[in-house]
Amino acid sequence: MNIPRSAANDFRSVILSKASLTYAQAQAKIDSPDDTDLSRDINQLNQLARILKRRRMEAGALVLASPAMKFNIDTETHDPTDVSIHSECLFVCCVLYVIVFLNLFI
Repeated sequence: MNIPRSAANDFRSVILSKASLTYAQAQAKIDSPDDTDLSRDINQLNQLARILKRRRMEAGALVLASPAMKFNIDTETHDPTDVSIHSECLFVCCVLYVIVFLNLFI
């Protein structure tokens, strides 16, 4: 199958990170914003993700709700002892929508 490449070129780049945060830490910045540049940037990213999500929904995007299951495993027998639905923080969804958006330009 011959798949045409986009007109985009590949370039080396450098990313200057302001911080290294877990998804939970970034979510905390959304839930309780403070008056720092980092908090403002994260909340702007969240607003962008909400706009992108709304546009995709308006355009008829398919939504597949498949929550992640979390299993507790017995360390000796390796048998599952409990199962629960893993609650994904909203910031994970924020990142995913931005990635989908950026892939439109590749």
